Amino acid sequence: PREYQVTGYQWLRFLFENRFGACLADDMGLGKTLQTIMFLESIIDQVEKVLVVCPVSILLNWKNEISKFSTLDVDIYYGDGRSLDPEKKIILTSYGVMKKESYTTFSDLHFDILIMDEVQHLKNIRSQGATAARNLQSKFRICLTGTPVENDLSEFYNIMDLSIPGIWGDLSLFKSSSSKKSRLIARQTVRPFILRRTKEQVL
Repeated sequence: PREYQVTGYQWLRFLFENRFGACLADDMGLGKTLQTIMFLESIIDQVEKVLVVCPVSILLNWKNEISKFSTLDVDIYYGDGRSLDPEKKIILTSYGVMKKESYTTFSDLHFDILIMDEVQHLKNIRSQGATAARNLQSKFRICLTGTPVENDLSEFYNIMDLSIPGIWGDLSLFKSSSSKKSRLIARQTVRPFILRRTKEQVL
């Protein structure tokens, strides 16, 4: 792994150990999946259950990267006749399945870690998917996205709230129009929990 990826991994470890939450927002292609897998490999003995939710199109990519870069065992929970393998700590599923089964299959499960990849799919705070994601029980959440989240205040608000539920406290500040001041306050509030590196910065 490259130096910036090791930094990302250490940052995830620090936030996990202090039970915060994280939004890793590196540019596409900088290895967010790899950094997350390195993190999981390092703490797998401390946890019982991990849920990774991603778009269907990258389910296999996640499985392949986990096989390639780690010794972790993963259960893909997707497709007809799907069933959960209780032996496996890491469950990989799609946003569609998560949305459908948030209140059934997943409602009784307590996850030590919840990872949401390409979380911009849940950018609308009132969408069914975002509500379903909030219903999942987890101690530590990681949101991954390659798109800069700070441009649209309500999307930014939502993604950070999915990373660290309740971080914003009272919503009224964000219901008012998005001013320069409110954007600045929002950025300062969550700065410790968001890590974004661009290709120009690291390559």
